[in-house]
Amino acid sequence: MPASISAERLTLDDLAAPVLRPVFDLWNRVRGDRPMPSRAELRPEEMKQSLGQIMIFERDRKQGSFRYRLFGSIITSSQGADFTRKLVRDLEPREYAALIERHYEECFSTGAPSLY
Repeated sequence: MPASISAERLTLDDLAAPVLRPVFDLWNRVRGDRPMPSRAELRPEEMKQSLGQIMIFERDRKQGSFRYRLFGSIITSSQGADFTRKLVRDLEPREYAALIERHYEECFSTGAPSLY
C-alpha cells in the first residue's frame, strides 16, 4: 500500500522565500482588484531573478489535467526532471500527482495563488 501524501496549507503571509516574494508582489500589483492578472500581463522579464523557482501551468481540458508551461531550472535540478510541457497527472507517485491536481484546481476555482 502506498504511503499517504499530504500537504499543509500556509498563508501567503508565510511566503518567506526572498526570491518568490517579488513575484507575489508583482502578481498583486498587476492584478489590482481582480482575482488574478491575465497571463499577458505577467512578463517574464519582470521576474528574471525568480524564473528558476517558478512553475507556471495551464489547464489542458483536452487531456483532463494541467500542463506545465514553465518548470523552473532550480526546481528541475532539485526534482531531477524537467516537466515543462508535461502533464501534472504524469508526476510520480500517482498520489503526489493527485495532490498537486487538487491544489491547482483550487487555484483555478478561487483565482488566487496558494502556498503549501
